[in-house]
Amino acid sequence: MSFELIELGIMLVHYRSTDDMLPHAQTALIAAIEQSCRRGTTALVFDVTGAVSVPLTVPQLWLEVTQRLAPALARIAIASPSVLVRVAAEGFAVSNTLRRVPMSVKSFKSIDEATVWARGAQ
Repeated sequence: MSFELIELGIMLVHYRSTDDMLPHAQTALIAAIEQSCRRGTTALVFDVTGAVSVPLTVPQLWLEVTQRLAPALARIAIASPSVLVRVAAEGFAVSNTLRRVPMSVKSFKSIDEATVWARGAQ
């Protein structure tokens, strides 16, 4: 897993394997998100490629993170060619809505579409 600030308030996160997504691998990423949120509105763009499945612990972790950091964490865009990943992302979006977390989550087939949408948080 790698991540970078691609412009002020927008972080791009690359997941290349299921192991990249596991909660124990997110410590540095979450610290960087918290720091960005302290500076202002933040959007995440997850680039999920390769042979990736979504273990149950992944949405559980991110539900806690989004509830704690929203509304400063305003948008999460998930780009993946995998239908499984995009369906999991939509389920995550519904979970945040039902929990009344003030942020948006959307899935996309391409990283370009996801990044354009994430910019709407700025």
